[in-house]
Amino acid sequence: MSEVIDRKFEFIAFNPCKGAIYTHKNGILFLAKDLAVPDMLDAYMKKCEALCCGSEHIHSMALAKERILHYQRTVESHVPDTNLTCEIERCIKGANLNV
Repeated sequence: MSEVIDRKFEFIAFNPCKGAIYTHKNGILFLAKDLAVPDMLDAYMKKCEALCCGSEHIHSMALAKERILHYQRTVESHVPDTNLTCEIERCIKGANLNV
C-alpha cells in the first residue's frame, strides 16, 4: 500500500465525467482561500504547456484561477499554514493517519 499523499486533509472527490473517485491517498487538496494557490496554478499551467498538455486543460486551469481570485476578493483569503499541533503531527510526522 502506498503512503498517504495529503496528510492535512482527508477527502473523497468524484469526477462526474470519468466516474473516477479520488482521495487523500492518491490526491491533494488546496483551498481557494489560500493566497499561494493562484501562483501555484501559474506554475502548474507553465509545466502543462511544457508537457504539451491539451489546450483545453490549460484553459480550464486558467478559468479556475480566475474563479479563485474572485473568491479571494469577494469571500475570503488566507495565508496558508500548518500550525495546529494536530496538523504538525500529521503533516510532518505522519501520526494518526487513516490509511
